[in-house]
Amino acid sequence: MDGFIECLRQAYGDLDKPNHRRVSEVLQREPFTALLRRLQDLEDVEDWSDSNYDLCFTYRTKDVDLLLSAVGPYFLVIANGGVIVDACDRESARLVERSGFRRVTYLEATSEIEFYHIDSETTMTPLFSALFSLQDRDFVSESGSDGSGEFP
Repeated sequence: MDGFIECLRQAYGDLDKPNHRRVSEVLQREPFTALLRRLQDLEDVEDWSDSNYDLCFTYRTKDVDLLLSAVGPYFLVIANGGVIVDACDRESARLVERSGFRRVTYLEATSEIEFYHIDSETTMTPLFSALFSLQDRDFVSESGSDGSGEFP
């Protein structure tokens, strides 16, 4: 978790009073446009990013969403129904990894960290909320609990 925490500190400063300005600037610059085009060369991909609530760029394929964090070099694969996919043997996921992003697993995304979240009554927040979205979401793993499943 130390790598995640260091990245969050670089992006937000104080994790008890995070400053979202840097992340907002990244979202406005849309730095992943070239990567989106490369993904679209592989398959049908649409940009479903929501800069009002998300801290990431969401690229939707026919059966998975690729979430690329604006906070740091992290991405998440989410299948239909909110299933976090740890192992995805798709060319699009491999392309994102080759582009310098590290895949976040179910266990990592759902791990609680000390981070002030505006909609939370405590300072303990899932890592997902600090890296990808201000909206609370419920996820399931492919295996039902530990995220160790695979997706074609």
